[in-house]
Parts: sequence; C-alpha cells; structure tokens
Amino acid sequence: ASVSPDQLVAQMPWLARAATVLADAATLSEGAEPGGALASAVALRDVRERVWESQLTLVDAGVSAPDLVGGIVFTSNTTTPLPTWQGFRPMVALARALPDSRLTDDDERVREMVRLGNAQRFVLQLQVDEFAAWSSASLRMVRGGFRSSAWDHSMPIDATSLGLLFLSESVRGLRVMEAERRGATREATKQGGTREMEGTPERDR
Repeated sequence: ASVSPDQLVAQMPWLARAATVLADAATLSEGAEPGGALASAVALRDVRERVWESQLTLVDAGVSAPDLVGGIVFTSNTTTPLPTWQGFRPMVALARALPDSRLTDDDERVREMVRLGNAQRFVLQLQVDEFAAWSSASLRMVRGGFRSSAWDHSMPIDATSLGLLFLSESVRGLRVMEAERRGATREATKQGGTREMEGTPERDR
C-alpha cells in the first residue's frame, strides 16, 4: 500500500512472498486450508504484466545478441538497458505465482509457462558451467553459481541465491500443477466409474 507501482518490482520477491504467507496464515488461524483471499492479487498481477512487458524477445535482441533473450530490462533505473541478474528478483515471484490460482487462472497457465520458459532460458544462460568458468581459478568453486550478466563474470551472492530460488520455484510450480492434474484425472475416472455402475443392473455389479 505504501510503495508506488513503479517501485513494486524492486521489492520482489519478498513482498509477494509476504503477501501470500500472511493470507495463508489468516486462513489457517480460522481453521481453514491455506489459500485464502489475497488482498494484493490485483497489484501483483499488474506487476507481472509490467515485468513481461520488459522481457526481451528474439526480435528485441536481434541475431547479434541471442544470449539476452528472456531477460528483463528495467530502463527506468539504469543507464544500461540490458538484462542482468537483477531481473531474477521479479522472476522468482512470477514463478511462485504460476500454480497459485489466486494469481493465475487455468486459462492463463500456458501463456505464463511460455513466458517463464523464456525467463528460465536467460537464467540458465548466466549459470556457470564448464564452458563459462574460463575466467575462474577453480571450476569446482564456481560451478552452479550465477554471473552478474552475460558480459560480467563477477558472481554476487544475491545473484546466485535468487537464481537458485527461481529455478527451485519453477520446478515446484510444475510439480504442483502436475499433482493437481493427476488428482483431477483420478477424480474424473472415479466419477465416470460411479456413473457407469449406476447404470449397471444390480445383478451385474
């Protein structure tokens, strides 16, 4: 409530996380399951749209800079309009929002998965492997960490922690949706079997 819309992205992912934790705590205190009404849902959805509007596409990056595709460009607070690890901040919140029905409707999930897939591509582009560790003294010490950008091989702790958070939240979201899908399939199968039995003569049941 006290942060202007233009500054909300800078408070991610912690502000979004706090909002969902408080909403879940409120429902738990009432003896209900987590997933209560999210008062800030509209604001968080607006943040998501602002972030995706700033995501670089192949058209934006051009054939000369494919490594930047999927990154987030914040032109309002930087003199270098190129994506860096700072874009990980909102990405973590958006990955967590994917399986949350309060923030993502069923018919929005495919679109959000595509956008997050492009973001994952950029994040993994900054993760250090044996090919990106040429400037480091020890591959063992840097493998799996995250660089500041495609051109800056420094590895801030925040970049690595947020990069790993984003990837773990992405995997968690996919697992949650897969569990929901399997549950829905089992329920549909069960209901179908029940209806079939209801139409079967008693002697044949």
